[in-house]
Amino acid sequence: MVTTDKQKKQTVFPTILVVDDILENLLVFQQLIKHNLRYHRVLLTTDPGEGFKMANAHQPDAILLDFQMPGSNGIELCKRLKAVKSLEDTPILLFTGNLITPELKAKGLKAGATDFIAKPIDMVEFIDKIKTVLFAKYSGENFINTHSRVHSNVSKKMEKKPVISRNEKETARQI
Repeated sequence: MVTTDKQKKQTVFPTILVVDDILENLLVFQQLIKHNLRYHRVLLTTDPGEGFKMANAHQPDAILLDFQMPGSNGIELCKRLKAVKSLEDTPILLFTGNLITPELKAKGLKAGATDFIAKPIDMVEFIDKIKTVLFAKYSGENFINTHSRVHSNVSKKMEKKPVISRNEKETARQI
């Protein structure tokens, strides 16, 4: 839940952006996600340039990119997305109809992709990989937020000078 300025509670669902040049694929992905991950918002586009703009505008929680698209392949778009400060920690899954060779995987991972999915899509693998990257993203954010709070609290406590009695000083010296 996110509280707005007016203190009204507004539900914010995790957002998944899917970029594929084939509309039919997008519709299948949308149905798979909506059926298996009910409380997620799905954004779709067939245009890589539009996908880049949508990612910047909507700050999705995960991005799924087709590896081969006209005008821009998934690896190039992945590099562009990862170069944006606000998107650098967003998990990106690349999917391809090509054989996923070690070279292809290395290129994708070097560009910032989190993982690959082979076409034809295995529905269970597809949903599990999305769940895994979202879980990892949220776990990491929770860890960072908790670490920051603890560090802040410790720093505040360290700023306060402890009051030590004369007896405690003498005891400390003897130890």
